[in-house]
Amino acid sequence: MTRHDKTVGSLLLAVLVLLLSVPAAKAESTDSTDTSLSIDDYVLNGVPPPSRKWRTTDLVAAANALADIGLASPEQLPRLESKRSKKLFKRIASHDILKYLEKDKIPAEMRVQEAMAQLAAFRTLAYIYLRGISKGQPYDMEMAAITSFALELTLRTFILLNQVGREIPRNDPKFAARIEGIVTFKSGLNELVAGAVGSLAQTHVYRPNARAQLAFDLKRYLPKLMEFLPSIQQRDTRMYLQTLAREETSEIARGPIKAVVAALPPE
Repeated sequence: MTRHDKTVGSLLLAVLVLLLSVPAAKAESTDSTDTSLSIDDYVLNGVPPPSRKWRTTDLVAAANALADIGLASPEQLPRLESKRSKKLFKRIASHDILKYLEKDKIPAEMRVQEAMAQLAAFRTLAYIYLRGISKGQPYDMEMAAITSFALELTLRTFILLNQVGREIPRNDPKFAARIEGIVTFKSGLNELVAGAVGSLAQTHVYRPNARAQLAFDLKRYLPKLMEFLPSIQQRDTRMYLQTLAREETSEIARGPIKAVVAALPPE
């Protein structure tokens, strides 16, 4: 691990804070007006063309360019169902880029560095879309898609970190520091998972359909993520979701949330 490892926990914690502290937005906002830009306009502003497969550097460049656009004009971010910009958004939130993290021929530490860059891009995208929501833009389905990407990325990163930890020689003079870096990194990932789970209750940010989509994605990834979480967090996550499922008032979201609870591994 590199000297940057200890900053990752703080980076991911910042994402959690964003997820849980968005000012009350207009969750009832509608998608009737598409104010996103054309693909050409995004490319002119520094976003890589979505017509080709992206590498991590492309995702980072896109996140930074969209941050500039979103800070100036929150209504101009790419949309999931926009005729003008959906091709770009689907490239941004595509899970294809995560396949790099599975390439066993590439050293695990190099893949961890790649995951760190992808997590940084996620942080930027989460910030700019959540900021848009706080300005009244209906970006909750977009945030659900971005969170889905982050959940799979988190799972793959946990697996990589365990591999790196096993491969560090015990006689390495920096063994203790490197293990500490891994522990810090994992702590940040734990917080990211907590933030994603907590998003299910953020009715001022997510409308029922978006919360249902979040639940579908949590059902897919959370059961596998649970084994990497501290036992206390596993218990608290289970209790939180059980309570949320019992008290949920939206018929649209209630079923998917109950399905998350049912999919969790036995205690």
